[in-house]
Amino acid sequence: MTMKYSACLVPLAVAVLALAGCSASDQYQMPSVDETAPSFSSIPMPDLGPWPPQNEPTAADVESQRIADQEIAWSILLADYPAAERPEVQFVSFDSPADLERCLNDADILTTAQPDGGIAYATDTQGAAVAAYECSSKYPARPTPGMSVEQLTWMYSYNLEYLIPCRVANGFNLLEESKVPPTLEEFVAMRGQWAPLFDNYLAPPDMDRLEAVCPYDPFVIIEP
Repeated sequence: MTMKYSACLVPLAVAVLALAGCSASDQYQMPSVDETAPSFSSIPMPDLGPWPPQNEPTAADVESQRIADQEIAWSILLADYPAAERPEVQFVSFDSPADLERCLNDADILTTAQPDGGIAYATDTQGAAVAAYECSSKYPARPTPGMSVEQLTWMYSYNLEYLIPCRVANGFNLLEESKVPPTLEEFVAMRGQWAPLFDNYLAPPDMDRLEAVCPYDPFVIIEP
């Protein structure tokens, strides 16, 4: 149902001011969003230096990430099926969607080809979930490199030296759990999985304006 507001339907205090006449064409004018929108401003960017280049991962890096991804996949499966027994799986090759699809289909798991060349599938039983784990462990996607230690160090400095001061300068406060940030060593060990949280509860248009000047993603305001 669509509702339209006219001057005839406003509260009595407003109607008294309109005794000279009222018609369906007299539309009640809602205030423009821009008229009441908060304004935000940036602060000077500290000298953090250029964004460090991405180091090419070594074979050892790739293998370490493959094993870590496999561990994560199994822990997710256990969350749904705590009694599942982990099978022994031999890695075969990266980026082999045809082999992955064939393996899944052999286990009676339906697959759907994706526009990017990947494979989508779903499981609804423990047996199917374990079979899918085996297939995806044999034929996983090649791990993408995470941030280097140098990049994590840069991001840590950005969070503490720009993001936090910028949002505080615009009137927002850190939430209690963010008031004591991790040390640089802890931040690197957790692969950058920390960001400060603020009491900036804003509507989407206002949040967009805040993100434009005090972004979580530094590449909104700098060139990588």
